Amino acid sequence: MTELHSFYIFFKTKSIYRSLYTEAARRAVKNCISHGLKDNRSDQYNQESSFEVTSSYEKEDFLGSKDHHNANLELQDLHDLNASLLSTSQSRKSSISDDSLPDDLITKSTVNLYDSIDENLHKNYEKLLLGFLTGLTSFSKTICETNDLREPEGLSVAHFNVCSTHQFKIHYFETITGYKLVCLTSCDFPNLEDTLKSIYIDLLNNLVLANPTYVVGSSITSSEFELIVRRTILSSI
Repeated sequence: MTELHSFYIFFKTKSIYRSLYTEAARRAVKNCISHGLKDNRSDQYNQESSFEVTSSYEKEDFLGSKDHHNANLELQDLHDLNASLLSTSQSRKSSISDDSLPDDLITKSTVNLYDSIDENLHKNYEKLLLGFLTGLTSFSKTICETNDLREPEGLSVAHFNVCSTHQFKIHYFETITGYKLVCLTSCDFPNLEDTLKSIYIDLLNNLVLANPTYVVGSSITSSEFELIVRRTILSSI
């Protein structure tokens, strides 16, 4: 089933507009911090474990078998610590994701679901999303420039327009002035390069930036803008 999950506009590194349209998008935002916590704790354990193993071998060569026995005890302590950290991470994940939306919100696909989520969760998710896109942009530019492809063939200056996982598709449009338009959809959604360009030129420029009361870099709160953006994206199906 073709689905529009979420849409974001960033100005440089700041999110100035967001819309979440499905429960899948809402769930991703609410759970990203718990997944990141688990990954960070696992990475920390791996680094500490590697350091301790290296140190134990050095001590064994210098001090003999007695220190080797002590090193084994230290490694066992680290395994116990890792189990404790993962348990703590799982409990935090459960505490974040247990709450749910009211039924009347879930059943209305036109409702913008981001209002029901804590702002700090949005910031963590958007930081993760923007970091991923920045890395992918840097990689895309590198492989293009090393093959003498200096100018992007598409409309976006990022040298890439879309990437997919096995269940989601991320559409990306970046301008030379620092605006970044990001749309998450199902994999069967058509590519949105022309649509995102149209949103930037016809809607963002003409409806928002042309408004003398709008301050560049501030959040876009126009309900009219939100309605037109959604209709424009869905018209691409």
